[in-house]
Amino acid sequence: MSLQNYKCPSCGASILYDPSLDKGKCDYCGSEFTLEELEAHVKEHSEEETKEREVQEELQGYTCDNCGAEVVTDTTTSSTFCYYCHSPVIVKPQVMGEFRPDYILPFAIDKKKAQEIFLNWARSQTYVPRSFTDSSQLEKITGVYLPYWFADAQINVDVQGKGTITKVYTRGDTEYTEHNDYAIDLQGDFEIEHIPELAFTQIDRELVKSIDDFSGAELRDFNMLYLSGFFSERYDIPKDAVNASLERQAQQYAEDYVASHLTSYDSVSRDVNQVDSHVKKISYVLLPTWILTYQYLGKNYVYMLNGQNGLAYGELPVDRGKLAIRSGLIFLIILVLMLIGGKFIW
Repeated sequence: MSLQNYKCPSCGASILYDPSLDKGKCDYCGSEFTLEELEAHVKEHSEEETKEREVQEELQGYTCDNCGAEVVTDTTTSSTFCYYCHSPVIVKPQVMGEFRPDYILPFAIDKKKAQEIFLNWARSQTYVPRSFTDSSQLEKITGVYLPYWFADAQINVDVQGKGTITKVYTRGDTEYTEHNDYAIDLQGDFEIEHIPELAFTQIDRELVKSIDDFSGAELRDFNMLYLSGFFSERYDIPKDAVNASLERQAQQYAEDYVASHLTSYDSVSRDVNQVDSHVKKISYVLLPTWILTYQYLGKNYVYMLNGQNGLAYGELPVDRGKLAIRSGLIFLIILVLMLIGGKFIW
């Protein structure tokens, strides 16, 4: 069986992961189940996977367990929906073996809350087209788990030297310059966890960077239930390809740490300057993102929302008609004021 579809133990309908409950929920009968309860049910009623299949073709076809229709995905999709019955389906070969994530950060913001955040953000702008906030447009917002590589790095610091603080002041007609020297001794070892590197090429990396601050979030061991009801993608950038980037990021974190302890000095001289970093572990992680796309006057606009903390970023379209009307009104007001002012002057 290549697809996984979580069934409600009570009525047999599809189970979706509900971020607000942190449980699986059946929208048909309203039953709620913990991850452990659903895993026990799946283990009892499903067949064991006999072997793993690597995906080699550009498009892959699977059979929906719910309605029997063919579910077609591309080579990186690991969870989606059946086009015919809209049941959530998980493509098991995409989350098994080398593609099985080590950790996942489940959605903490559900679709209703994501729509609310988007609506408040869009309505705060003056010239946004009305269709941009229509209910039909809001329905297009999509929850997607994006694949990342997370690195844990060991940092070793030994910086010794002198820091100088300079003061300039005047007494009477004389200007004085005072130099105060302080010993610098920064030594220690520490770890930096969860240095991120996006592992997916089919998305705007700069746009994703604007909302991918997941610091402080608690990762969980991967379980397929968290994917149910959301789209997800597996990595298409292998671990070996990001090693150098993660090493550079770790070194930059180390340098920034040292620099943050020296900002109070006007000048610094270092007798010992050892700042070393080493990536100890790289984990495969899925992180939650809400994505909404909108096309206006031939241009695509993309809005993204961090599915954990609500951090949002995107470019808003401008309704040229609204802008023209507003500009025209302003011009008329200025013209009337000028005419009135000219009447009184003459």
